[in-house]
Amino acid sequence: MGREAKPAVSDGGTRAEARVHLDSELLSVGPPFRLKLKLAEVTACAAEGEALVLAAGRTRLTLALGAKDAASWAKAILNPPSLAAKLGLKAGAAAATLGPMPQEIGQVLEGRGARALTSAAAAKGAGLVFAAVPEGIQPETLNALAKALEPGAAAWLVYRKGGTVNGEALIRAARAAGLKDTKVARISESHAGLRFIAAKA
Repeated sequence: MGREAKPAVSDGGTRAEARVHLDSELLSVGPPFRLKLKLAEVTACAAEGEALVLAAGRTRLTLALGAKDAASWAKAILNPPSLAAKLGLKAGAAAATLGPMPQEIGQVLEGRGARALTSAAAAKGAGLVFAAVPEGIQPETLNALAKALEPGAAAWLVYRKGGTVNGEALIRAARAAGLKDTKVARISESHAGLRFIAAKA
């Protein structure tokens, strides 16, 4: 997810076409540059004519994105969405958790009155559910979650990156249970989340 383009890129020494990916945390530039810049480390960023010009540490980049995209990317880099915004946590939303959550989820839920669920079936009535997928995909939990989600409700399945559960396998299992994937989000260095809603019958 995020933004992708393949513009001409210049670092002051090399100029070449490269695949560029922007998400809420990183700007990645593919070969021949092979760069990953954390947005928090970007010290300057502006649209200048047809190009996006930015600086991070000793790195200086110019991306020929076109005037409209350069302005849009600059805005996204300078004002990345908060984790709460990425997860769709709106004021007054009825949120619930199922299983142990990474610290980052706990922080965005603090003060929001999120209830802890004892089972996926208890998710009925929650507008947004955060369900941990620790060390194995449990089809019975996914089935119960699909049945409990009401129209307009969504569930984030939270898993550890590089662990025994990977995103593709989780999507396949969730689809088989009657869930529809709608979004992916980077939660932290160690965790990611996949957003699902109940698939229409």
